[in-house]
Amino acid sequence: IGVRTNFDALACFHAAVCTDTAGCCSVGLKLPDSLTRYRVYALAYTGPSCCFGVAESSIEASLPLMVRPSLPRFLNVGDQADFTVVVQNQTLGVAEVAVLVRAVNLQLVGATGHKLRLAAQERLELRFQVLAIQAGCSVFQVAAEVTEGAGKGSADAANGQVRIWTPATAEAFATYGEIEGPGGVALHALDAPADVHPAYGGLRISTSSSILQSLTDAFVYLNDYPYESPEAVASKLIALALLRDFQTAFECPNLPQGAELEQKVEQLLTQLFRMQRSDGGFGWYANGPSWLFGGQLSPFVTLHVLHCSALVMQKGFSLPLQPVKKMARLVLDLDRHLTDYSGKTREALLCKACYALAHLSKVNDFQDLRETIANHVTMHATAVEATGNGFASHGMEAAMWLAFAAHTVAPPVPGQVVLPTTSFVLKEVANRISETAETAQFTTAYQDPGSDNSVLLHSSRRTDAIVLEVLQTLQPENSIITKLMKGLMAGRKKGRWNNTQENVFALIAMDKYFHNYEQATPNFTATSWLSKGCVSVHHFEGRQTKTCVTDVPMEHLLNVAGPEPSPLVLQKDGDGRLYYRLGLAYAPRSSYLNAYDAGFTVQRWYDAVNDPEDVQKDADGIYTFRAGCLVRVHLTLGSCARRYHVVLCDKLPACLEPLNTDLVGTSKAHQEKNRPWRWRWYEHEELRDERVEVFASHLWPGAHTYSYVCTATSLGAYTAPPATSEEMYSPEIFGRSATLKVRVK
Repeated sequence: IGVRTNFDALACFHAAVCTDTAGCCSVGLKLPDSLTRYRVYALAYTGPSCCFGVAESSIEASLPLMVRPSLPRFLNVGDQADFTVVVQNQTLGVAEVAVLVRAVNLQLVGATGHKLRLAAQERLELRFQVLAIQAGCSVFQVAAEVTEGAGKGSADAANGQVRIWTPATAEAFATYGEIEGPGGVALHALDAPADVHPAYGGLRISTSSSILQSLTDAFVYLNDYPYESPEAVASKLIALALLRDFQTAFECPNLPQGAELEQKVEQLLTQLFRMQRSDGGFGWYANGPSWLFGGQLSPFVTLHVLHCSALVMQKGFSLPLQPVKKMARLVLDLDRHLTDYSGKTREALLCKACYALAHLSKVNDFQDLRETIANHVTMHATAVEATGNGFASHGMEAAMWLAFAAHTVAPPVPGQVVLPTTSFVLKEVANRISETAETAQFTTAYQDPGSDNSVLLHSSRRTDAIVLEVLQTLQPENSIITKLMKGLMAGRKKGRWNNTQENVFALIAMDKYFHNYEQATPNFTATSWLSKGCVSVHHFEGRQTKTCVTDVPMEHLLNVAGPEPSPLVLQKDGDGRLYYRLGLAYAPRSSYLNAYDAGFTVQRWYDAVNDPEDVQKDADGIYTFRAGCLVRVHLTLGSCARRYHVVLCDKLPACLEPLNTDLVGTSKAHQEKNRPWRWRWYEHEELRDERVEVFASHLWPGAHTYSYVCTATSLGAYTAPPATSEEMYSPEIFGRSATLKVRVK
């Protein structure tokens, strides 16, 4: 029996065919093996006379006996599906037909062949039960022949293949650390997981010499910022002042350097102080009428400019002293300008004033104001401490600003571990932080009525940056600093943060981290051992942002595993700081998993779109779908902290086919009606054969829902693997729903 194998959609194409003198032409062709109707399209053109014509016809390809096999698009190991074969008699008489099915990597349950009697032009559907027994690719073949009657000897056969997946879900765990000093060693114990697939996953060792990834995009954003308000110009100045140190260590293309950088800073300083008010302060906009909001004194903008002035001078640039001193005196008496602000906003502005003044006191040109600034900061810190619960009512930013100021103007005396203000703030940091194996962050918001956010330009990412900066002053040995750095770097989009304030404070924190922890130029060798064998050696020389990765297969881990955990040792020889990540990825052998929360909670359930009877759930949690019905899939993703680069993936049972309503021809009648418009928490979705995926760059704490519609296409009993979610670049933060059983009848 000849097997049909050529299923090309295009039967033939002739670009230039000439007619004879009678205006006729012909072409020969061999039709592909598809049993279908072909469209014939002809376009005629006469040449110089520019006459043309178009005609269309069709050709139908058929056989006396035809078979059309149908299986789901894919299967999961353990699925029991109905393999459907449609047999059609195209003759004008009765035919006795024999049908046979065979397959590789698919177990046929029951009969593998049938004999049937077909009337003229009759078609019949046959079902063979198949069981998916092993992951991989399955190949099947169907053959039919007329043994008696009309068309005796006619036959047809068709091949096909179907992908079989393992319904297991991937899991991961990781630990992070850093090694300082020549000859530093880190010792870990690796306990290989039990009952996992040896062909999947393994140990990944990642090492790098810097946590500071490329910051060029943040500098470019501030340098090219188009608006020229005092706040924007001051932010540009801070970025350019910090840029000089970064350029000596890392490449920063497309940014001013050397004399060009000096000249631009001078131009921006001139532009900035032309916008200064007669009282020494700044408004939101330059030269605006005093009776308009934009022309009024803005305490926040004034403090931002004072902070900018102090940082620029600390980096060695020259500023006009008199305008800065005039601004400083205004800030020392700022309280009388805050009568119209709510209590929490007023306290935050006063704390920021102490912070900016403390930075100014570190500049040698302002020695005459140091004592005044110290008295002002000490008096305010004492007043806050005297309230008993003063810091609890402050936002995290305000508390950090005041703690920095108090520590700067009055450092701890010998024998005193930390100042009372510092001690309280460190407790607040420990209480409010949200921490994972790799990152740390704070989720904060101002709750006062009024316009606090518009006054303070607050954001959670700016809070992270401020805590990171100040914590390096208050407690430089705190292990949370590196995690805050990683969390802040993960919060970028397109290489930068959201606005001028976030970018400026993030760059300030990065600059401080660079000088405190990565001042030494890296020149070291990182070596790792597992049990008694060396698994990786990487050399780092000079400033670079690359990460070296070594993968140890799971099969090797299982081979060297003993009754006790295997020692895993990392050693650094040379100057610099080594950062490492030890990640373990694996897939459990069990096909039936319970829900699991390792940072995300995931829930999934099904219901009917049209008739409630289409989808039923029994006492054992097994769903039954009516064949051909529409099924709505509901997913809920929960997180208790801010997450970055999150994917939610629902692996489909083989009987469901998702509907993409963006495609022309797909009915939109099943879309939810009377549903109010709402902001989508995700940015991108993909509907694939075996899974549906949703992606979000930033995921805020709380519960997030997503739903889509499928068609129940194939009869049988199927496995719905767990729906999973993870941080794509920190896969040890993950979660899954439970495995479900699904039947289609």
